[in-house]
Amino acid sequence: MGKIQARERGLKKLGLSHKEDSLIFPGDESAPKTQIGYRPLMDQFIRLGSQSIGFCNEANTLKASLQQAEERDEALEAKLKLSKEAREKAQADAASVEELRQRLSKAESALRDCWRYAQEAIIN
Repeated sequence: MGKIQARERGLKKLGLSHKEDSLIFPGDESAPKTQIGYRPLMDQFIRLGSQSIGFCNEANTLKASLQQAEERDEALEAKLKLSKEAREKAQADAASVEELRQRLSKAESALRDCWRYAQEAIIN
């Protein structure tokens, strides 16, 4: 369907008819057949209406996209918080492991010293 046919359908929906590049309103069949300059104006109104509908649809699409992005942001923020907590726990565990190694080293030193004293006591 061409642009002209689509325009004709749009005019019919508005209750207008198009004849010889002028608009004839319903009940105006007896009116003089001079060109009225409504056609360019109506074309502009139809174009503006189409644009506003398009902008409204685009705005709704953008709002939905923004909402999805915000939800994704919240989910990633929650994951980041959990990751930070897990990292802090791992660091604390690593610090306690290092502390346990130091204590084990001290205990082994003390045990060696104890064996050395016991051997010296047996020998003397």
